[in-house]
Amino acid sequence: MGSTVTAQPAKSLSHDVLLVAIPFPPQDQWMARLEALYPGFKVRWVVQSTNYPPEPLPEEVYDGVTILLTLWPHPIERLQKVRYVQLISAGADKWIPHELYKNPDVLLCTANGAHSYV
Repeated sequence: MGSTVTAQPAKSLSHDVLLVAIPFPPQDQWMARLEALYPGFKVRWVVQSTNYPPEPLPEEVYDGVTILLTLWPHPIERLQKVRYVQLISAGADKWIPHELYKNPDVLLCTANGAHSYV
């Protein structure tokens, strides 16, 4: 007989703000589910072009952001509270000169291995 493990929400996310800045439309159900699962957690979604360099985002979009899901580097002065960056790309070439890439206290992950070989 196996036991069922129920995932428990991480209490540490209760004061976090996730900025999703990717070239895809918002997933409202996904955002609502995360915010319900982690009370106090906020998701902010901005559709950002795949063009490089991307158009600048409004300053208020970055207010309180601690987690970033994106493709392109963002201005370092807007990311002072960020501790985790998840890229949707397999590589991080554009991020190499960025201060967050060099910061050992910030976890930066790529999507290497998540994309198909088509």
